Amino acid sequence: MTDLKSGTSVAIGLPVEAEVERPAVAQDGTVIYQESGEGGVDIAAQVIADGSIRVQTIISDRTSPHEFSYPLTLPAGTILELTDDGGVLASDAHGGFVAGVRPPWAKDSQGNDVATAYRIEGNTIVQTVAESDARVYPVVADPWLGIDLIEKVTRVWDSAKKGYRYSVFPTWWGRVGASRLARGDAWSETKKKGVPQTSTLENQFLCHYDNRVLVAFKGSWNLEAYTKDRGYWGFMANLCN
Repeated sequence: MTDLKSGTSVAIGLPVEAEVERPAVAQDGTVIYQESGEGGVDIAAQVIADGSIRVQTIISDRTSPHEFSYPLTLPAGTILELTDDGGVLASDAHGGFVAGVRPPWAKDSQGNDVATAYRIEGNTIVQTVAESDARVYPVVADPWLGIDLIEKVTRVWDSAKKGYRYSVFPTWWGRVGASRLARGDAWSETKKKGVPQTSTLENQFLCHYDNRVLVAFKGSWNLEAYTKDRGYWGFMANLCN
């Protein structure tokens, strides 16, 4: 994956514990790696529409590995840390968002949650999955790495207001995963995806970003180019528009 903000690349490797054969590509673009022996793991890697990558590791039975090490390729100086919800945040030396891994999850064949957690070893994320009852295998664990804070931007002309309204759709990282320190990165990415640089649009955006928890019910963050700039605190007092 290439970061639109800086042009740097971020990548996640297959778990080093896996012994898999050459991959096959499914019709939906998922890359499937099958175990080369017995009692191992299968892996399905998929690129999501928002630019993120999910790696589903499928544990076949109780004799299979239950701990998986995913090496990350990151820009020099990147700092990895566990978040309060168990995910992983990759930041630069100034606290800017580089990438993130969603909180870990694992499920058995009946859809039940299986206890799992990450730990960090250098630039490697290690996921441990608890053993389950032998009857409910396979178990699927699902690391999900993303670098985009904004999935897309759409634009609609408002004939009554005689101006454009931009709808900004944040990714999971832009909505909840990244910290407040990533607000500048998120705005830069929003501009690259189609929102022009004006003070009114920037202040509306920052208001939405800083109140992400309060506006979580919104599918998108709407920015109105035709609204006179109220300043950051003015928009904060007016529900961001």
